[in-house]
Amino acid sequence: IRDDLVTGVQTCALPIFTPPPQSFAGEIEEILLQISDNDGQGSTIESIPFRVAAKPNVTLDTRGHWKVSQDGGYPAAWITNNGNDIAQVSIEISGLPSDWNILGPLQMTLSPNEMRGLQIELLPPSDWNGFEFLAQIRIQHPDLEPETRSILVKQSNITWKSSPVVSNYESLESIIDLNTRGDTFLLSSSEGIKLLNENDA
Repeated sequence: IRDDLVTGVQTCALPIFTPPPQSFAGEIEEILLQISDNDGQGSTIESIPFRVAAKPNVTLDTRGHWKVSQDGGYPAAWITNNGNDIAQVSIEISGLPSDWNILGPLQMTLSPNEMRGLQIELLPPSDWNGFEFLAQIRIQHPDLEPETRSILVKQSNITWKSSPVVSNYESLESIIDLNTRGDTFLLSSSEGIKLLNENDA
């Protein structure tokens, strides 16, 4: 709400700093402009349509290590679209030895307010001796600066067989697949899933 006093044939600029809450890029909204005399007489209201501009905002987050076995492994990493437009994001994984393989899509399309885990798997060579190294996950939106996170690639008997990042509603169940090697098993509790083999946690 803004009050400006204009006399004669003067003009007045009415800047709009932010789009309306919960509006998406490309939508048509309207502003109601009330014009009246200085004493409040002769009031008239005009409706002015405008198109909501895109305001992109994407973030990359990770948790823990990128655990990998000879069966592969997915990271606990995800991208969130905090903007008001459909985000087209490219993904790059760097810092890997030359004999490692990457499986999965290196592009992602996210709707506004959507969060999604990276569906990217690392496959080590058969002669991997378990040495650890830092890999870099880099995302690029066409209209934003690139964002990079470093994550330690670590050998483990238990690895994610799909992305562990899921979106769900309360009281509903989600299934997350695991690669397991050796005598390991899982215990489900009200606090989530805990590994009984603490060396692999």
